Amino acid sequence: MKNVLSNIRKPNSSNRNKKYLCLLLCIVLGTLMGTAAKYFDNTPIIGEVGTNFGIWIFLAALIACYSLGPILAGINVFFFFLSMLFAYYTYTYFLYHFLPISYIQIWFCLTVIGFFSAIITWYGKGLGWFPAFISSIPILFIITEGIPFIYTGIFALLFDFIFAIVLYICFTGSWTQALRLFCCNLIEVLILVFCKIINIF
Repeated sequence: MKNVLSNIRKPNSSNRNKKYLCLLLCIVLGTLMGTAAKYFDNTPIIGEVGTNFGIWIFLAALIACYSLGPILAGINVFFFFLSMLFAYYTYTYFLYHFLPISYIQIWFCLTVIGFFSAIITWYGKGLGWFPAFISSIPILFIITEGIPFIYTGIFALLFDFIFAIVLYICFTGSWTQALRLFCCNLIEVLILVFCKIINIF
């Protein structure tokens, strides 16, 4: 199994300092994003983008994509979300002097899920149909969230399409792989439309 995964994408055997630096950057980014998300909570467009799942899936996928290995991808994403939650709810406590425990529990569960999802997503940077399918999943979630922009005109949802395009560029290193990824997403979207899970009209 290990050989099969290595054929998809090989971990980067970098020095320990670089691994710690990447982790530190993820923690700093999470802290800044959590603080900004709370600060702009009720701000038009920026606040709306921060409340959508798209931006968080986008950032987690980027971190996973550029991590040095699959386990490191999981660790980096886990601490990114953990520091984001800590900053967000610490800010909330100082502003309103209360902590919504139920929301914290839900987001912590999503953080744990993010750890395992990032391990899988890391392999989406490889070559072939299987990596294309893996990388199509976070992009599909983002596209699905952004599709209502077509008939609602909610400007914040337009950012989801921008996030999706950036992930396309990051996960594909060739036109062939980009075409594979596009085919995967097209089939997935058509299935969701056919099953009436999403509506594009």
